[in-house]
Amino acid sequence: MSFMRSFASQVVRNYNNRILNVERVTNWSTMSSFQLRSLSDLNVKHNSQKNQFFVELGSDKAVLEYKEVKPGLLDLYHTEVPNQLRGKGIAQMLAKEAFDYMVKNNIKMIVSCTYLQKYLKDNPNEEYTKQVFENKH
Repeated sequence: MSFMRSFASQVVRNYNNRILNVERVTNWSTMSSFQLRSLSDLNVKHNSQKNQFFVELGSDKAVLEYKEVKPGLLDLYHTEVPNQLRGKGIAQMLAKEAFDYMVKNNIKMIVSCTYLQKYLKDNPNEEYTKQVFENKH
């Protein structure tokens, strides 16, 4: 009997700790009021002065950032989507737009962002892989 009581007590403690942890890390005042209806409502824009592709999401924005390594070679190093809008395909839109830009402008790319590496692996496209920089010693 005491084993069951102890076990039940532990389960309740774990459950309560999870609830407290969720409440602790969720800051509702910083949540975006942006409501995504459809991906077709979104437009990816390119700001070459800030070295980023981005999607405006109300007061937030999703970004794919890059830096110029040398003329004709860009390092795509970071992709970020606001937490509350992740998993909805926005990062995929950014990746596709950036890779299409590289192909269209014949720019080589270093893909150091882990999300973009996974995107290339999951979405094989010969036009994209031709633009990936291979450091030949």
